[in-house]
Amino acid sequence: MQRYQTVIQDIMSKIDGGALKDGERLPSELELCQTYSVSRTTIRHALQELASSGYLIRKVGDGTYVDVTNRVSYGDSACSFTEDMARNGKRAGSHVLSYERRAYRAEKDERRIGEALSLRPGDEYHHFVRLRTGNDVPIALSHTSLPYDLFPELGPNNFGESLYEYAKARYELDLERSHITKIVTAVMPDRQQRSQLKIGAEPLLKVAHPTYLKDGRPFEYTETYYVGSRFAILYRY
Repeated sequence: MQRYQTVIQDIMSKIDGGALKDGERLPSELELCQTYSVSRTTIRHALQELASSGYLIRKVGDGTYVDVTNRVSYGDSACSFTEDMARNGKRAGSHVLSYERRAYRAEKDERRIGEALSLRPGDEYHHFVRLRTGNDVPIALSHTSLPYDLFPELGPNNFGESLYEYAKARYELDLERSHITKIVTAVMPDRQQRSQLKIGAEPLLKVAHPTYLKDGRPFEYTETYYVGSRFAILYRY
């Protein structure tokens, strides 16, 4: 592990553990150099990464402050992204980055989609990628697949709004939202994801899940990559 990464991990743990509070001013760069026995270049690198990750805000001529106001709490219910943002007092945004109408080929990287949507080789489905934001801050990248026969008129212009709300309003589809199974894993972002989410080399939380209609038909399969420093999962037992 490089020295700047050690500094990042220590400051992150202090913020997450409550030793550093939201709005609290960090020691000066010189003081941090002495605390961690590293160069000013290393400290600046670490602080910039933390600022890009949503942990800190740097104010010219004033200093560096803890700023976790862009972090989002996420419940364990079957809420849409738009609903999660609303619960956190944030304005949800959605930007379509790509859209394809695909024919299912049952290849290795595609099988999880086919299994979730009950597709047979040759069946068509919609696949699109969206950048999800909260108050214009990048929060996540969502990769979503939908059965074509369920949404024959769907196109990229329909994906700027809540998909759940669109399905109910346009097609009168009733979603099963009382329970849902989600698989959560930590992954490192690739170069494209770092660019799209405006982050450094920090872990993403990958949340994968299918959604069904109340009559049991598959509605969607989504894999969403959340910025770990801007997102938290709350589980109730």
